[in-house]
Amino acid sequence: MPVRKQEMVDVHQIMQEIITLFGQHRDIEFRISLDAKSFHVTADKEELSRGLINILKNSIQALEERGTIIIRTEDKAGCLDIFISDNGPGMPDHVKQHLFELNFSTKTDGMGLGLSLVKKTIEDIGGTIVVESEINAGTQVTLSIPLS
Repeated sequence: MPVRKQEMVDVHQIMQEIITLFGQHRDIEFRISLDAKSFHVTADKEELSRGLINILKNSIQALEERGTIIIRTEDKAGCLDIFISDNGPGMPDHVKQHLFELNFSTKTDGMGLGLSLVKKTIEDIGGTIVVESEINAGTQVTLSIPLS
């Protein structure tokens, strides 16, 4: 793993870059609602970016390249909450309970490291990650990160 470079990063700037990256998915509608304020957190920019990319990739794959992803940010009592939700098929409970385990994956490709690394990244900067999902209704990932 590369050495972490902790710095003040603008989360909205990272989100905009990631949304641009995934803009080529023509059958996915991205609904973006970023809080009007600029939010800075202390984190490794590349590591945080990789984590957010991983969450969006999971949503895109769950949607099978067709559907809606909503990305929203909100200031909540000294924390930045990032909500990423999709209208995909959702996950059963037996999958949800293993999401953050190393080597767990529901996909045939990949190594099952993604969400466990995302969780570690978020927790290492003092944040939390919660995944809520309902069959046939979609999934929402909520990241709560302390503001700098």
